[in-house]
Amino acid sequence: MTTTMALRLPGDARAAAHARSMVKAMLTGLEVPAQCRDDLVLMAAEACSNAVCHAERAGDIEVVVSVDTRECVIDVGNSVADTDDGATVAGSMVTGRAGTGGAGVAASGTGGGRHGLDEGRLRDDLPDALAEHGRGLAIIAALADTARVIHQRSGWVVLHMVKRITRTPDMSGRSLRVGANPGTAR
Repeated sequence: MTTTMALRLPGDARAAAHARSMVKAMLTGLEVPAQCRDDLVLMAAEACSNAVCHAERAGDIEVVVSVDTRECVIDVGNSVADTDDGATVAGSMVTGRAGTGGAGVAASGTGGGRHGLDEGRLRDDLPDALAEHGRGLAIIAALADTARVIHQRSGWVVLHMVKRITRTPDMSGRSLRVGANPGTAR
């Protein structure tokens, strides 16, 4: 059984904070292990921040979180400009090296670093130490098992992130409460 929560957030500076609190509440209610939950909350907040900074038009941000017993999928969508030929340009809503402008780049994390963080990939993808921006997508690429850009329709792009739900040894006998808290997620 899958539990899904859909949010429509204003495309302003509050979006990341709203996403952070709602995703954390959902995952806590479903008893997702703390380290995995923290990674997912950070991924959602970074994706929302990126959507606010790089959306080509003012508008809402859509966040959809789906959780089952094995994985969590987070989709964060925002508006983008259309090119002259009708194709959608993703701008910086990509995973991988910040500032490359490579629309549609896909990344897959190994999850082998400390607490699921792929430290090698993160180090390779981070911008110059004095840069003010450009860390969010590198963090997402390091934490997610997969992250890719999906062009769903003209003028709309979605950052699709997937992370396996990992269990610590002390939680091996417990099961997630997926679907057990309908007031938190719909």
